[in-house]
Amino acid sequence: QELTITPHPTVNCQVRLPVLQAKLVWSPIELKQALRTMPPRRSPTANEEGQRAIDKFRQKPNRVDIAVLCGGEAKAFVQLWNEQAGKSVQFATRKFQPFWYGAQNEREGAVQITALLAKFGLDILPGLLDLVNKRLALVNQALQHVDAVECAIPVARQLGGKNSQMARDWIDTFPETAIIGLVPVALGPLGKDRDSACAGLAYLVCRGKSDKIRQLAGAVGTDVVQAIDNLI
Repeated sequence: QELTITPHPTVNCQVRLPVLQAKLVWSPIELKQALRTMPPRRSPTANEEGQRAIDKFRQKPNRVDIAVLCGGEAKAFVQLWNEQAGKSVQFATRKFQPFWYGAQNEREGAVQITALLAKFGLDILPGLLDLVNKRLALVNQALQHVDAVECAIPVARQLGGKNSQMARDWIDTFPETAIIGLVPVALGPLGKDRDSACAGLAYLVCRGKSDKIRQLAGAVGTDVVQAIDNLI
């Protein structure tokens, strides 16, 4: 599955790096295993039950059965997921409490989210990215299958914190995607995201990717290469 990323990464509407298409990377075995953890509901009324559950949740948010929600219309579930996923983790009780039930801890939740990615594909990416800053451990397993520049900054924000290793795992898996996502922000306005982008590029340099960074920046112009050299 592929999805063209728009708008194109830019810096001050001038720097444009090569276009990458977001895609999911699965081995046949991984995809089969992921789908197996969330079997489709075979009830003849699954669609109606799913839609009723979604409508009920919108009227009065509460914990709901993810299997029931998934049994409804895909478009309706995806919209609900992207709206609610980032709001699903509650820290008040220091326990894992997503808006759906059926997962008692982060490990089970991570498996479920990976299954959702296998079932619905890149359509649920916005919700996944909302969860990155809330609890990366919950989505790290799924993110290792997502090759998309949109992941670069949310992942880079985790460098230097308790989720550093998870962030490094994604960057190591998709270094070119990380570079294309980080370079424009590293050359952009001052701020936390620029700091995160520079940290991501610094890690890539440590991993021996300096030449790759210069190669991609060189496709834009020598002035961009010089600017990148000054950073790394």
